[in-house]
Amino acid sequence: MTASSLIEGQLESLPPASRRPAELLVREARRLRSLVDELLELFRLDADEQDLRPEILSLRRAVATVLARYQWESEVELEGGDGPRVHADPRHLERVVANLVDNAVTHGRVGVRVRVLTEDEEAVLEVADEGAGIAAEDLPHVFERFYKADTSRARGGSGLGLAIAAQNAQLIGGELSVESAEGAGAVFRLRLPVSPDTVPDAETVAGAAATIAARADDADRRP
Repeated sequence: MTASSLIEGQLESLPPASRRPAELLVREARRLRSLVDELLELFRLDADEQDLRPEILSLRRAVATVLARYQWESEVELEGGDGPRVHADPRHLERVVANLVDNAVTHGRVGVRVRVLTEDEEAVLEVADEGAGIAAEDLPHVFERFYKADTSRARGGSGLGLAIAAQNAQLIGGELSVESAEGAGAVFRLRLPVSPDTVPDAETVAGAAATIAARADDADRRP
């Protein structure tokens, strides 16, 4: 357990005069820990130290899992039906989704919604918000490392989250883009190839097995 964790566990018992400095210390420790984690991830991405294990996944279910894991369900509206299936490494897909949603929740702050759809034979994940938006001159740079737009969206953060999302998207064969205007929120889009394969669910498998068994019984009964 780190020193900041020990302090965090004792915050409520501290006198008011000491609590505020302690809270600031804990917050700064969290920020530095997050920065170190992001830098290590970028190092691994640059070094190509990735063990890709792609699976056929329901994009909507993958998004729902991320929202539940990070406890964003009350802050983020998930739209769309079951949606398309994609062939991707679930860990890298989760990283893309988590970073896009975190960006919207942290910086867009209001009207955050995620939509899953199929468009032009591609799986599309849209993460939108109704926040301050991004200025036109900043849009070409949002996926660059350490870049922070000069708007209210730049509060906090390391400027690495969207760069990491973009690199993880490339690893799974996807592409990220963004549309925005100042005062009109932002829409980030992840495009992935729709998987040509399908994975039957348990009910379909059971039904098919029952049909095969019934046909086999009928064949045995025939003279």
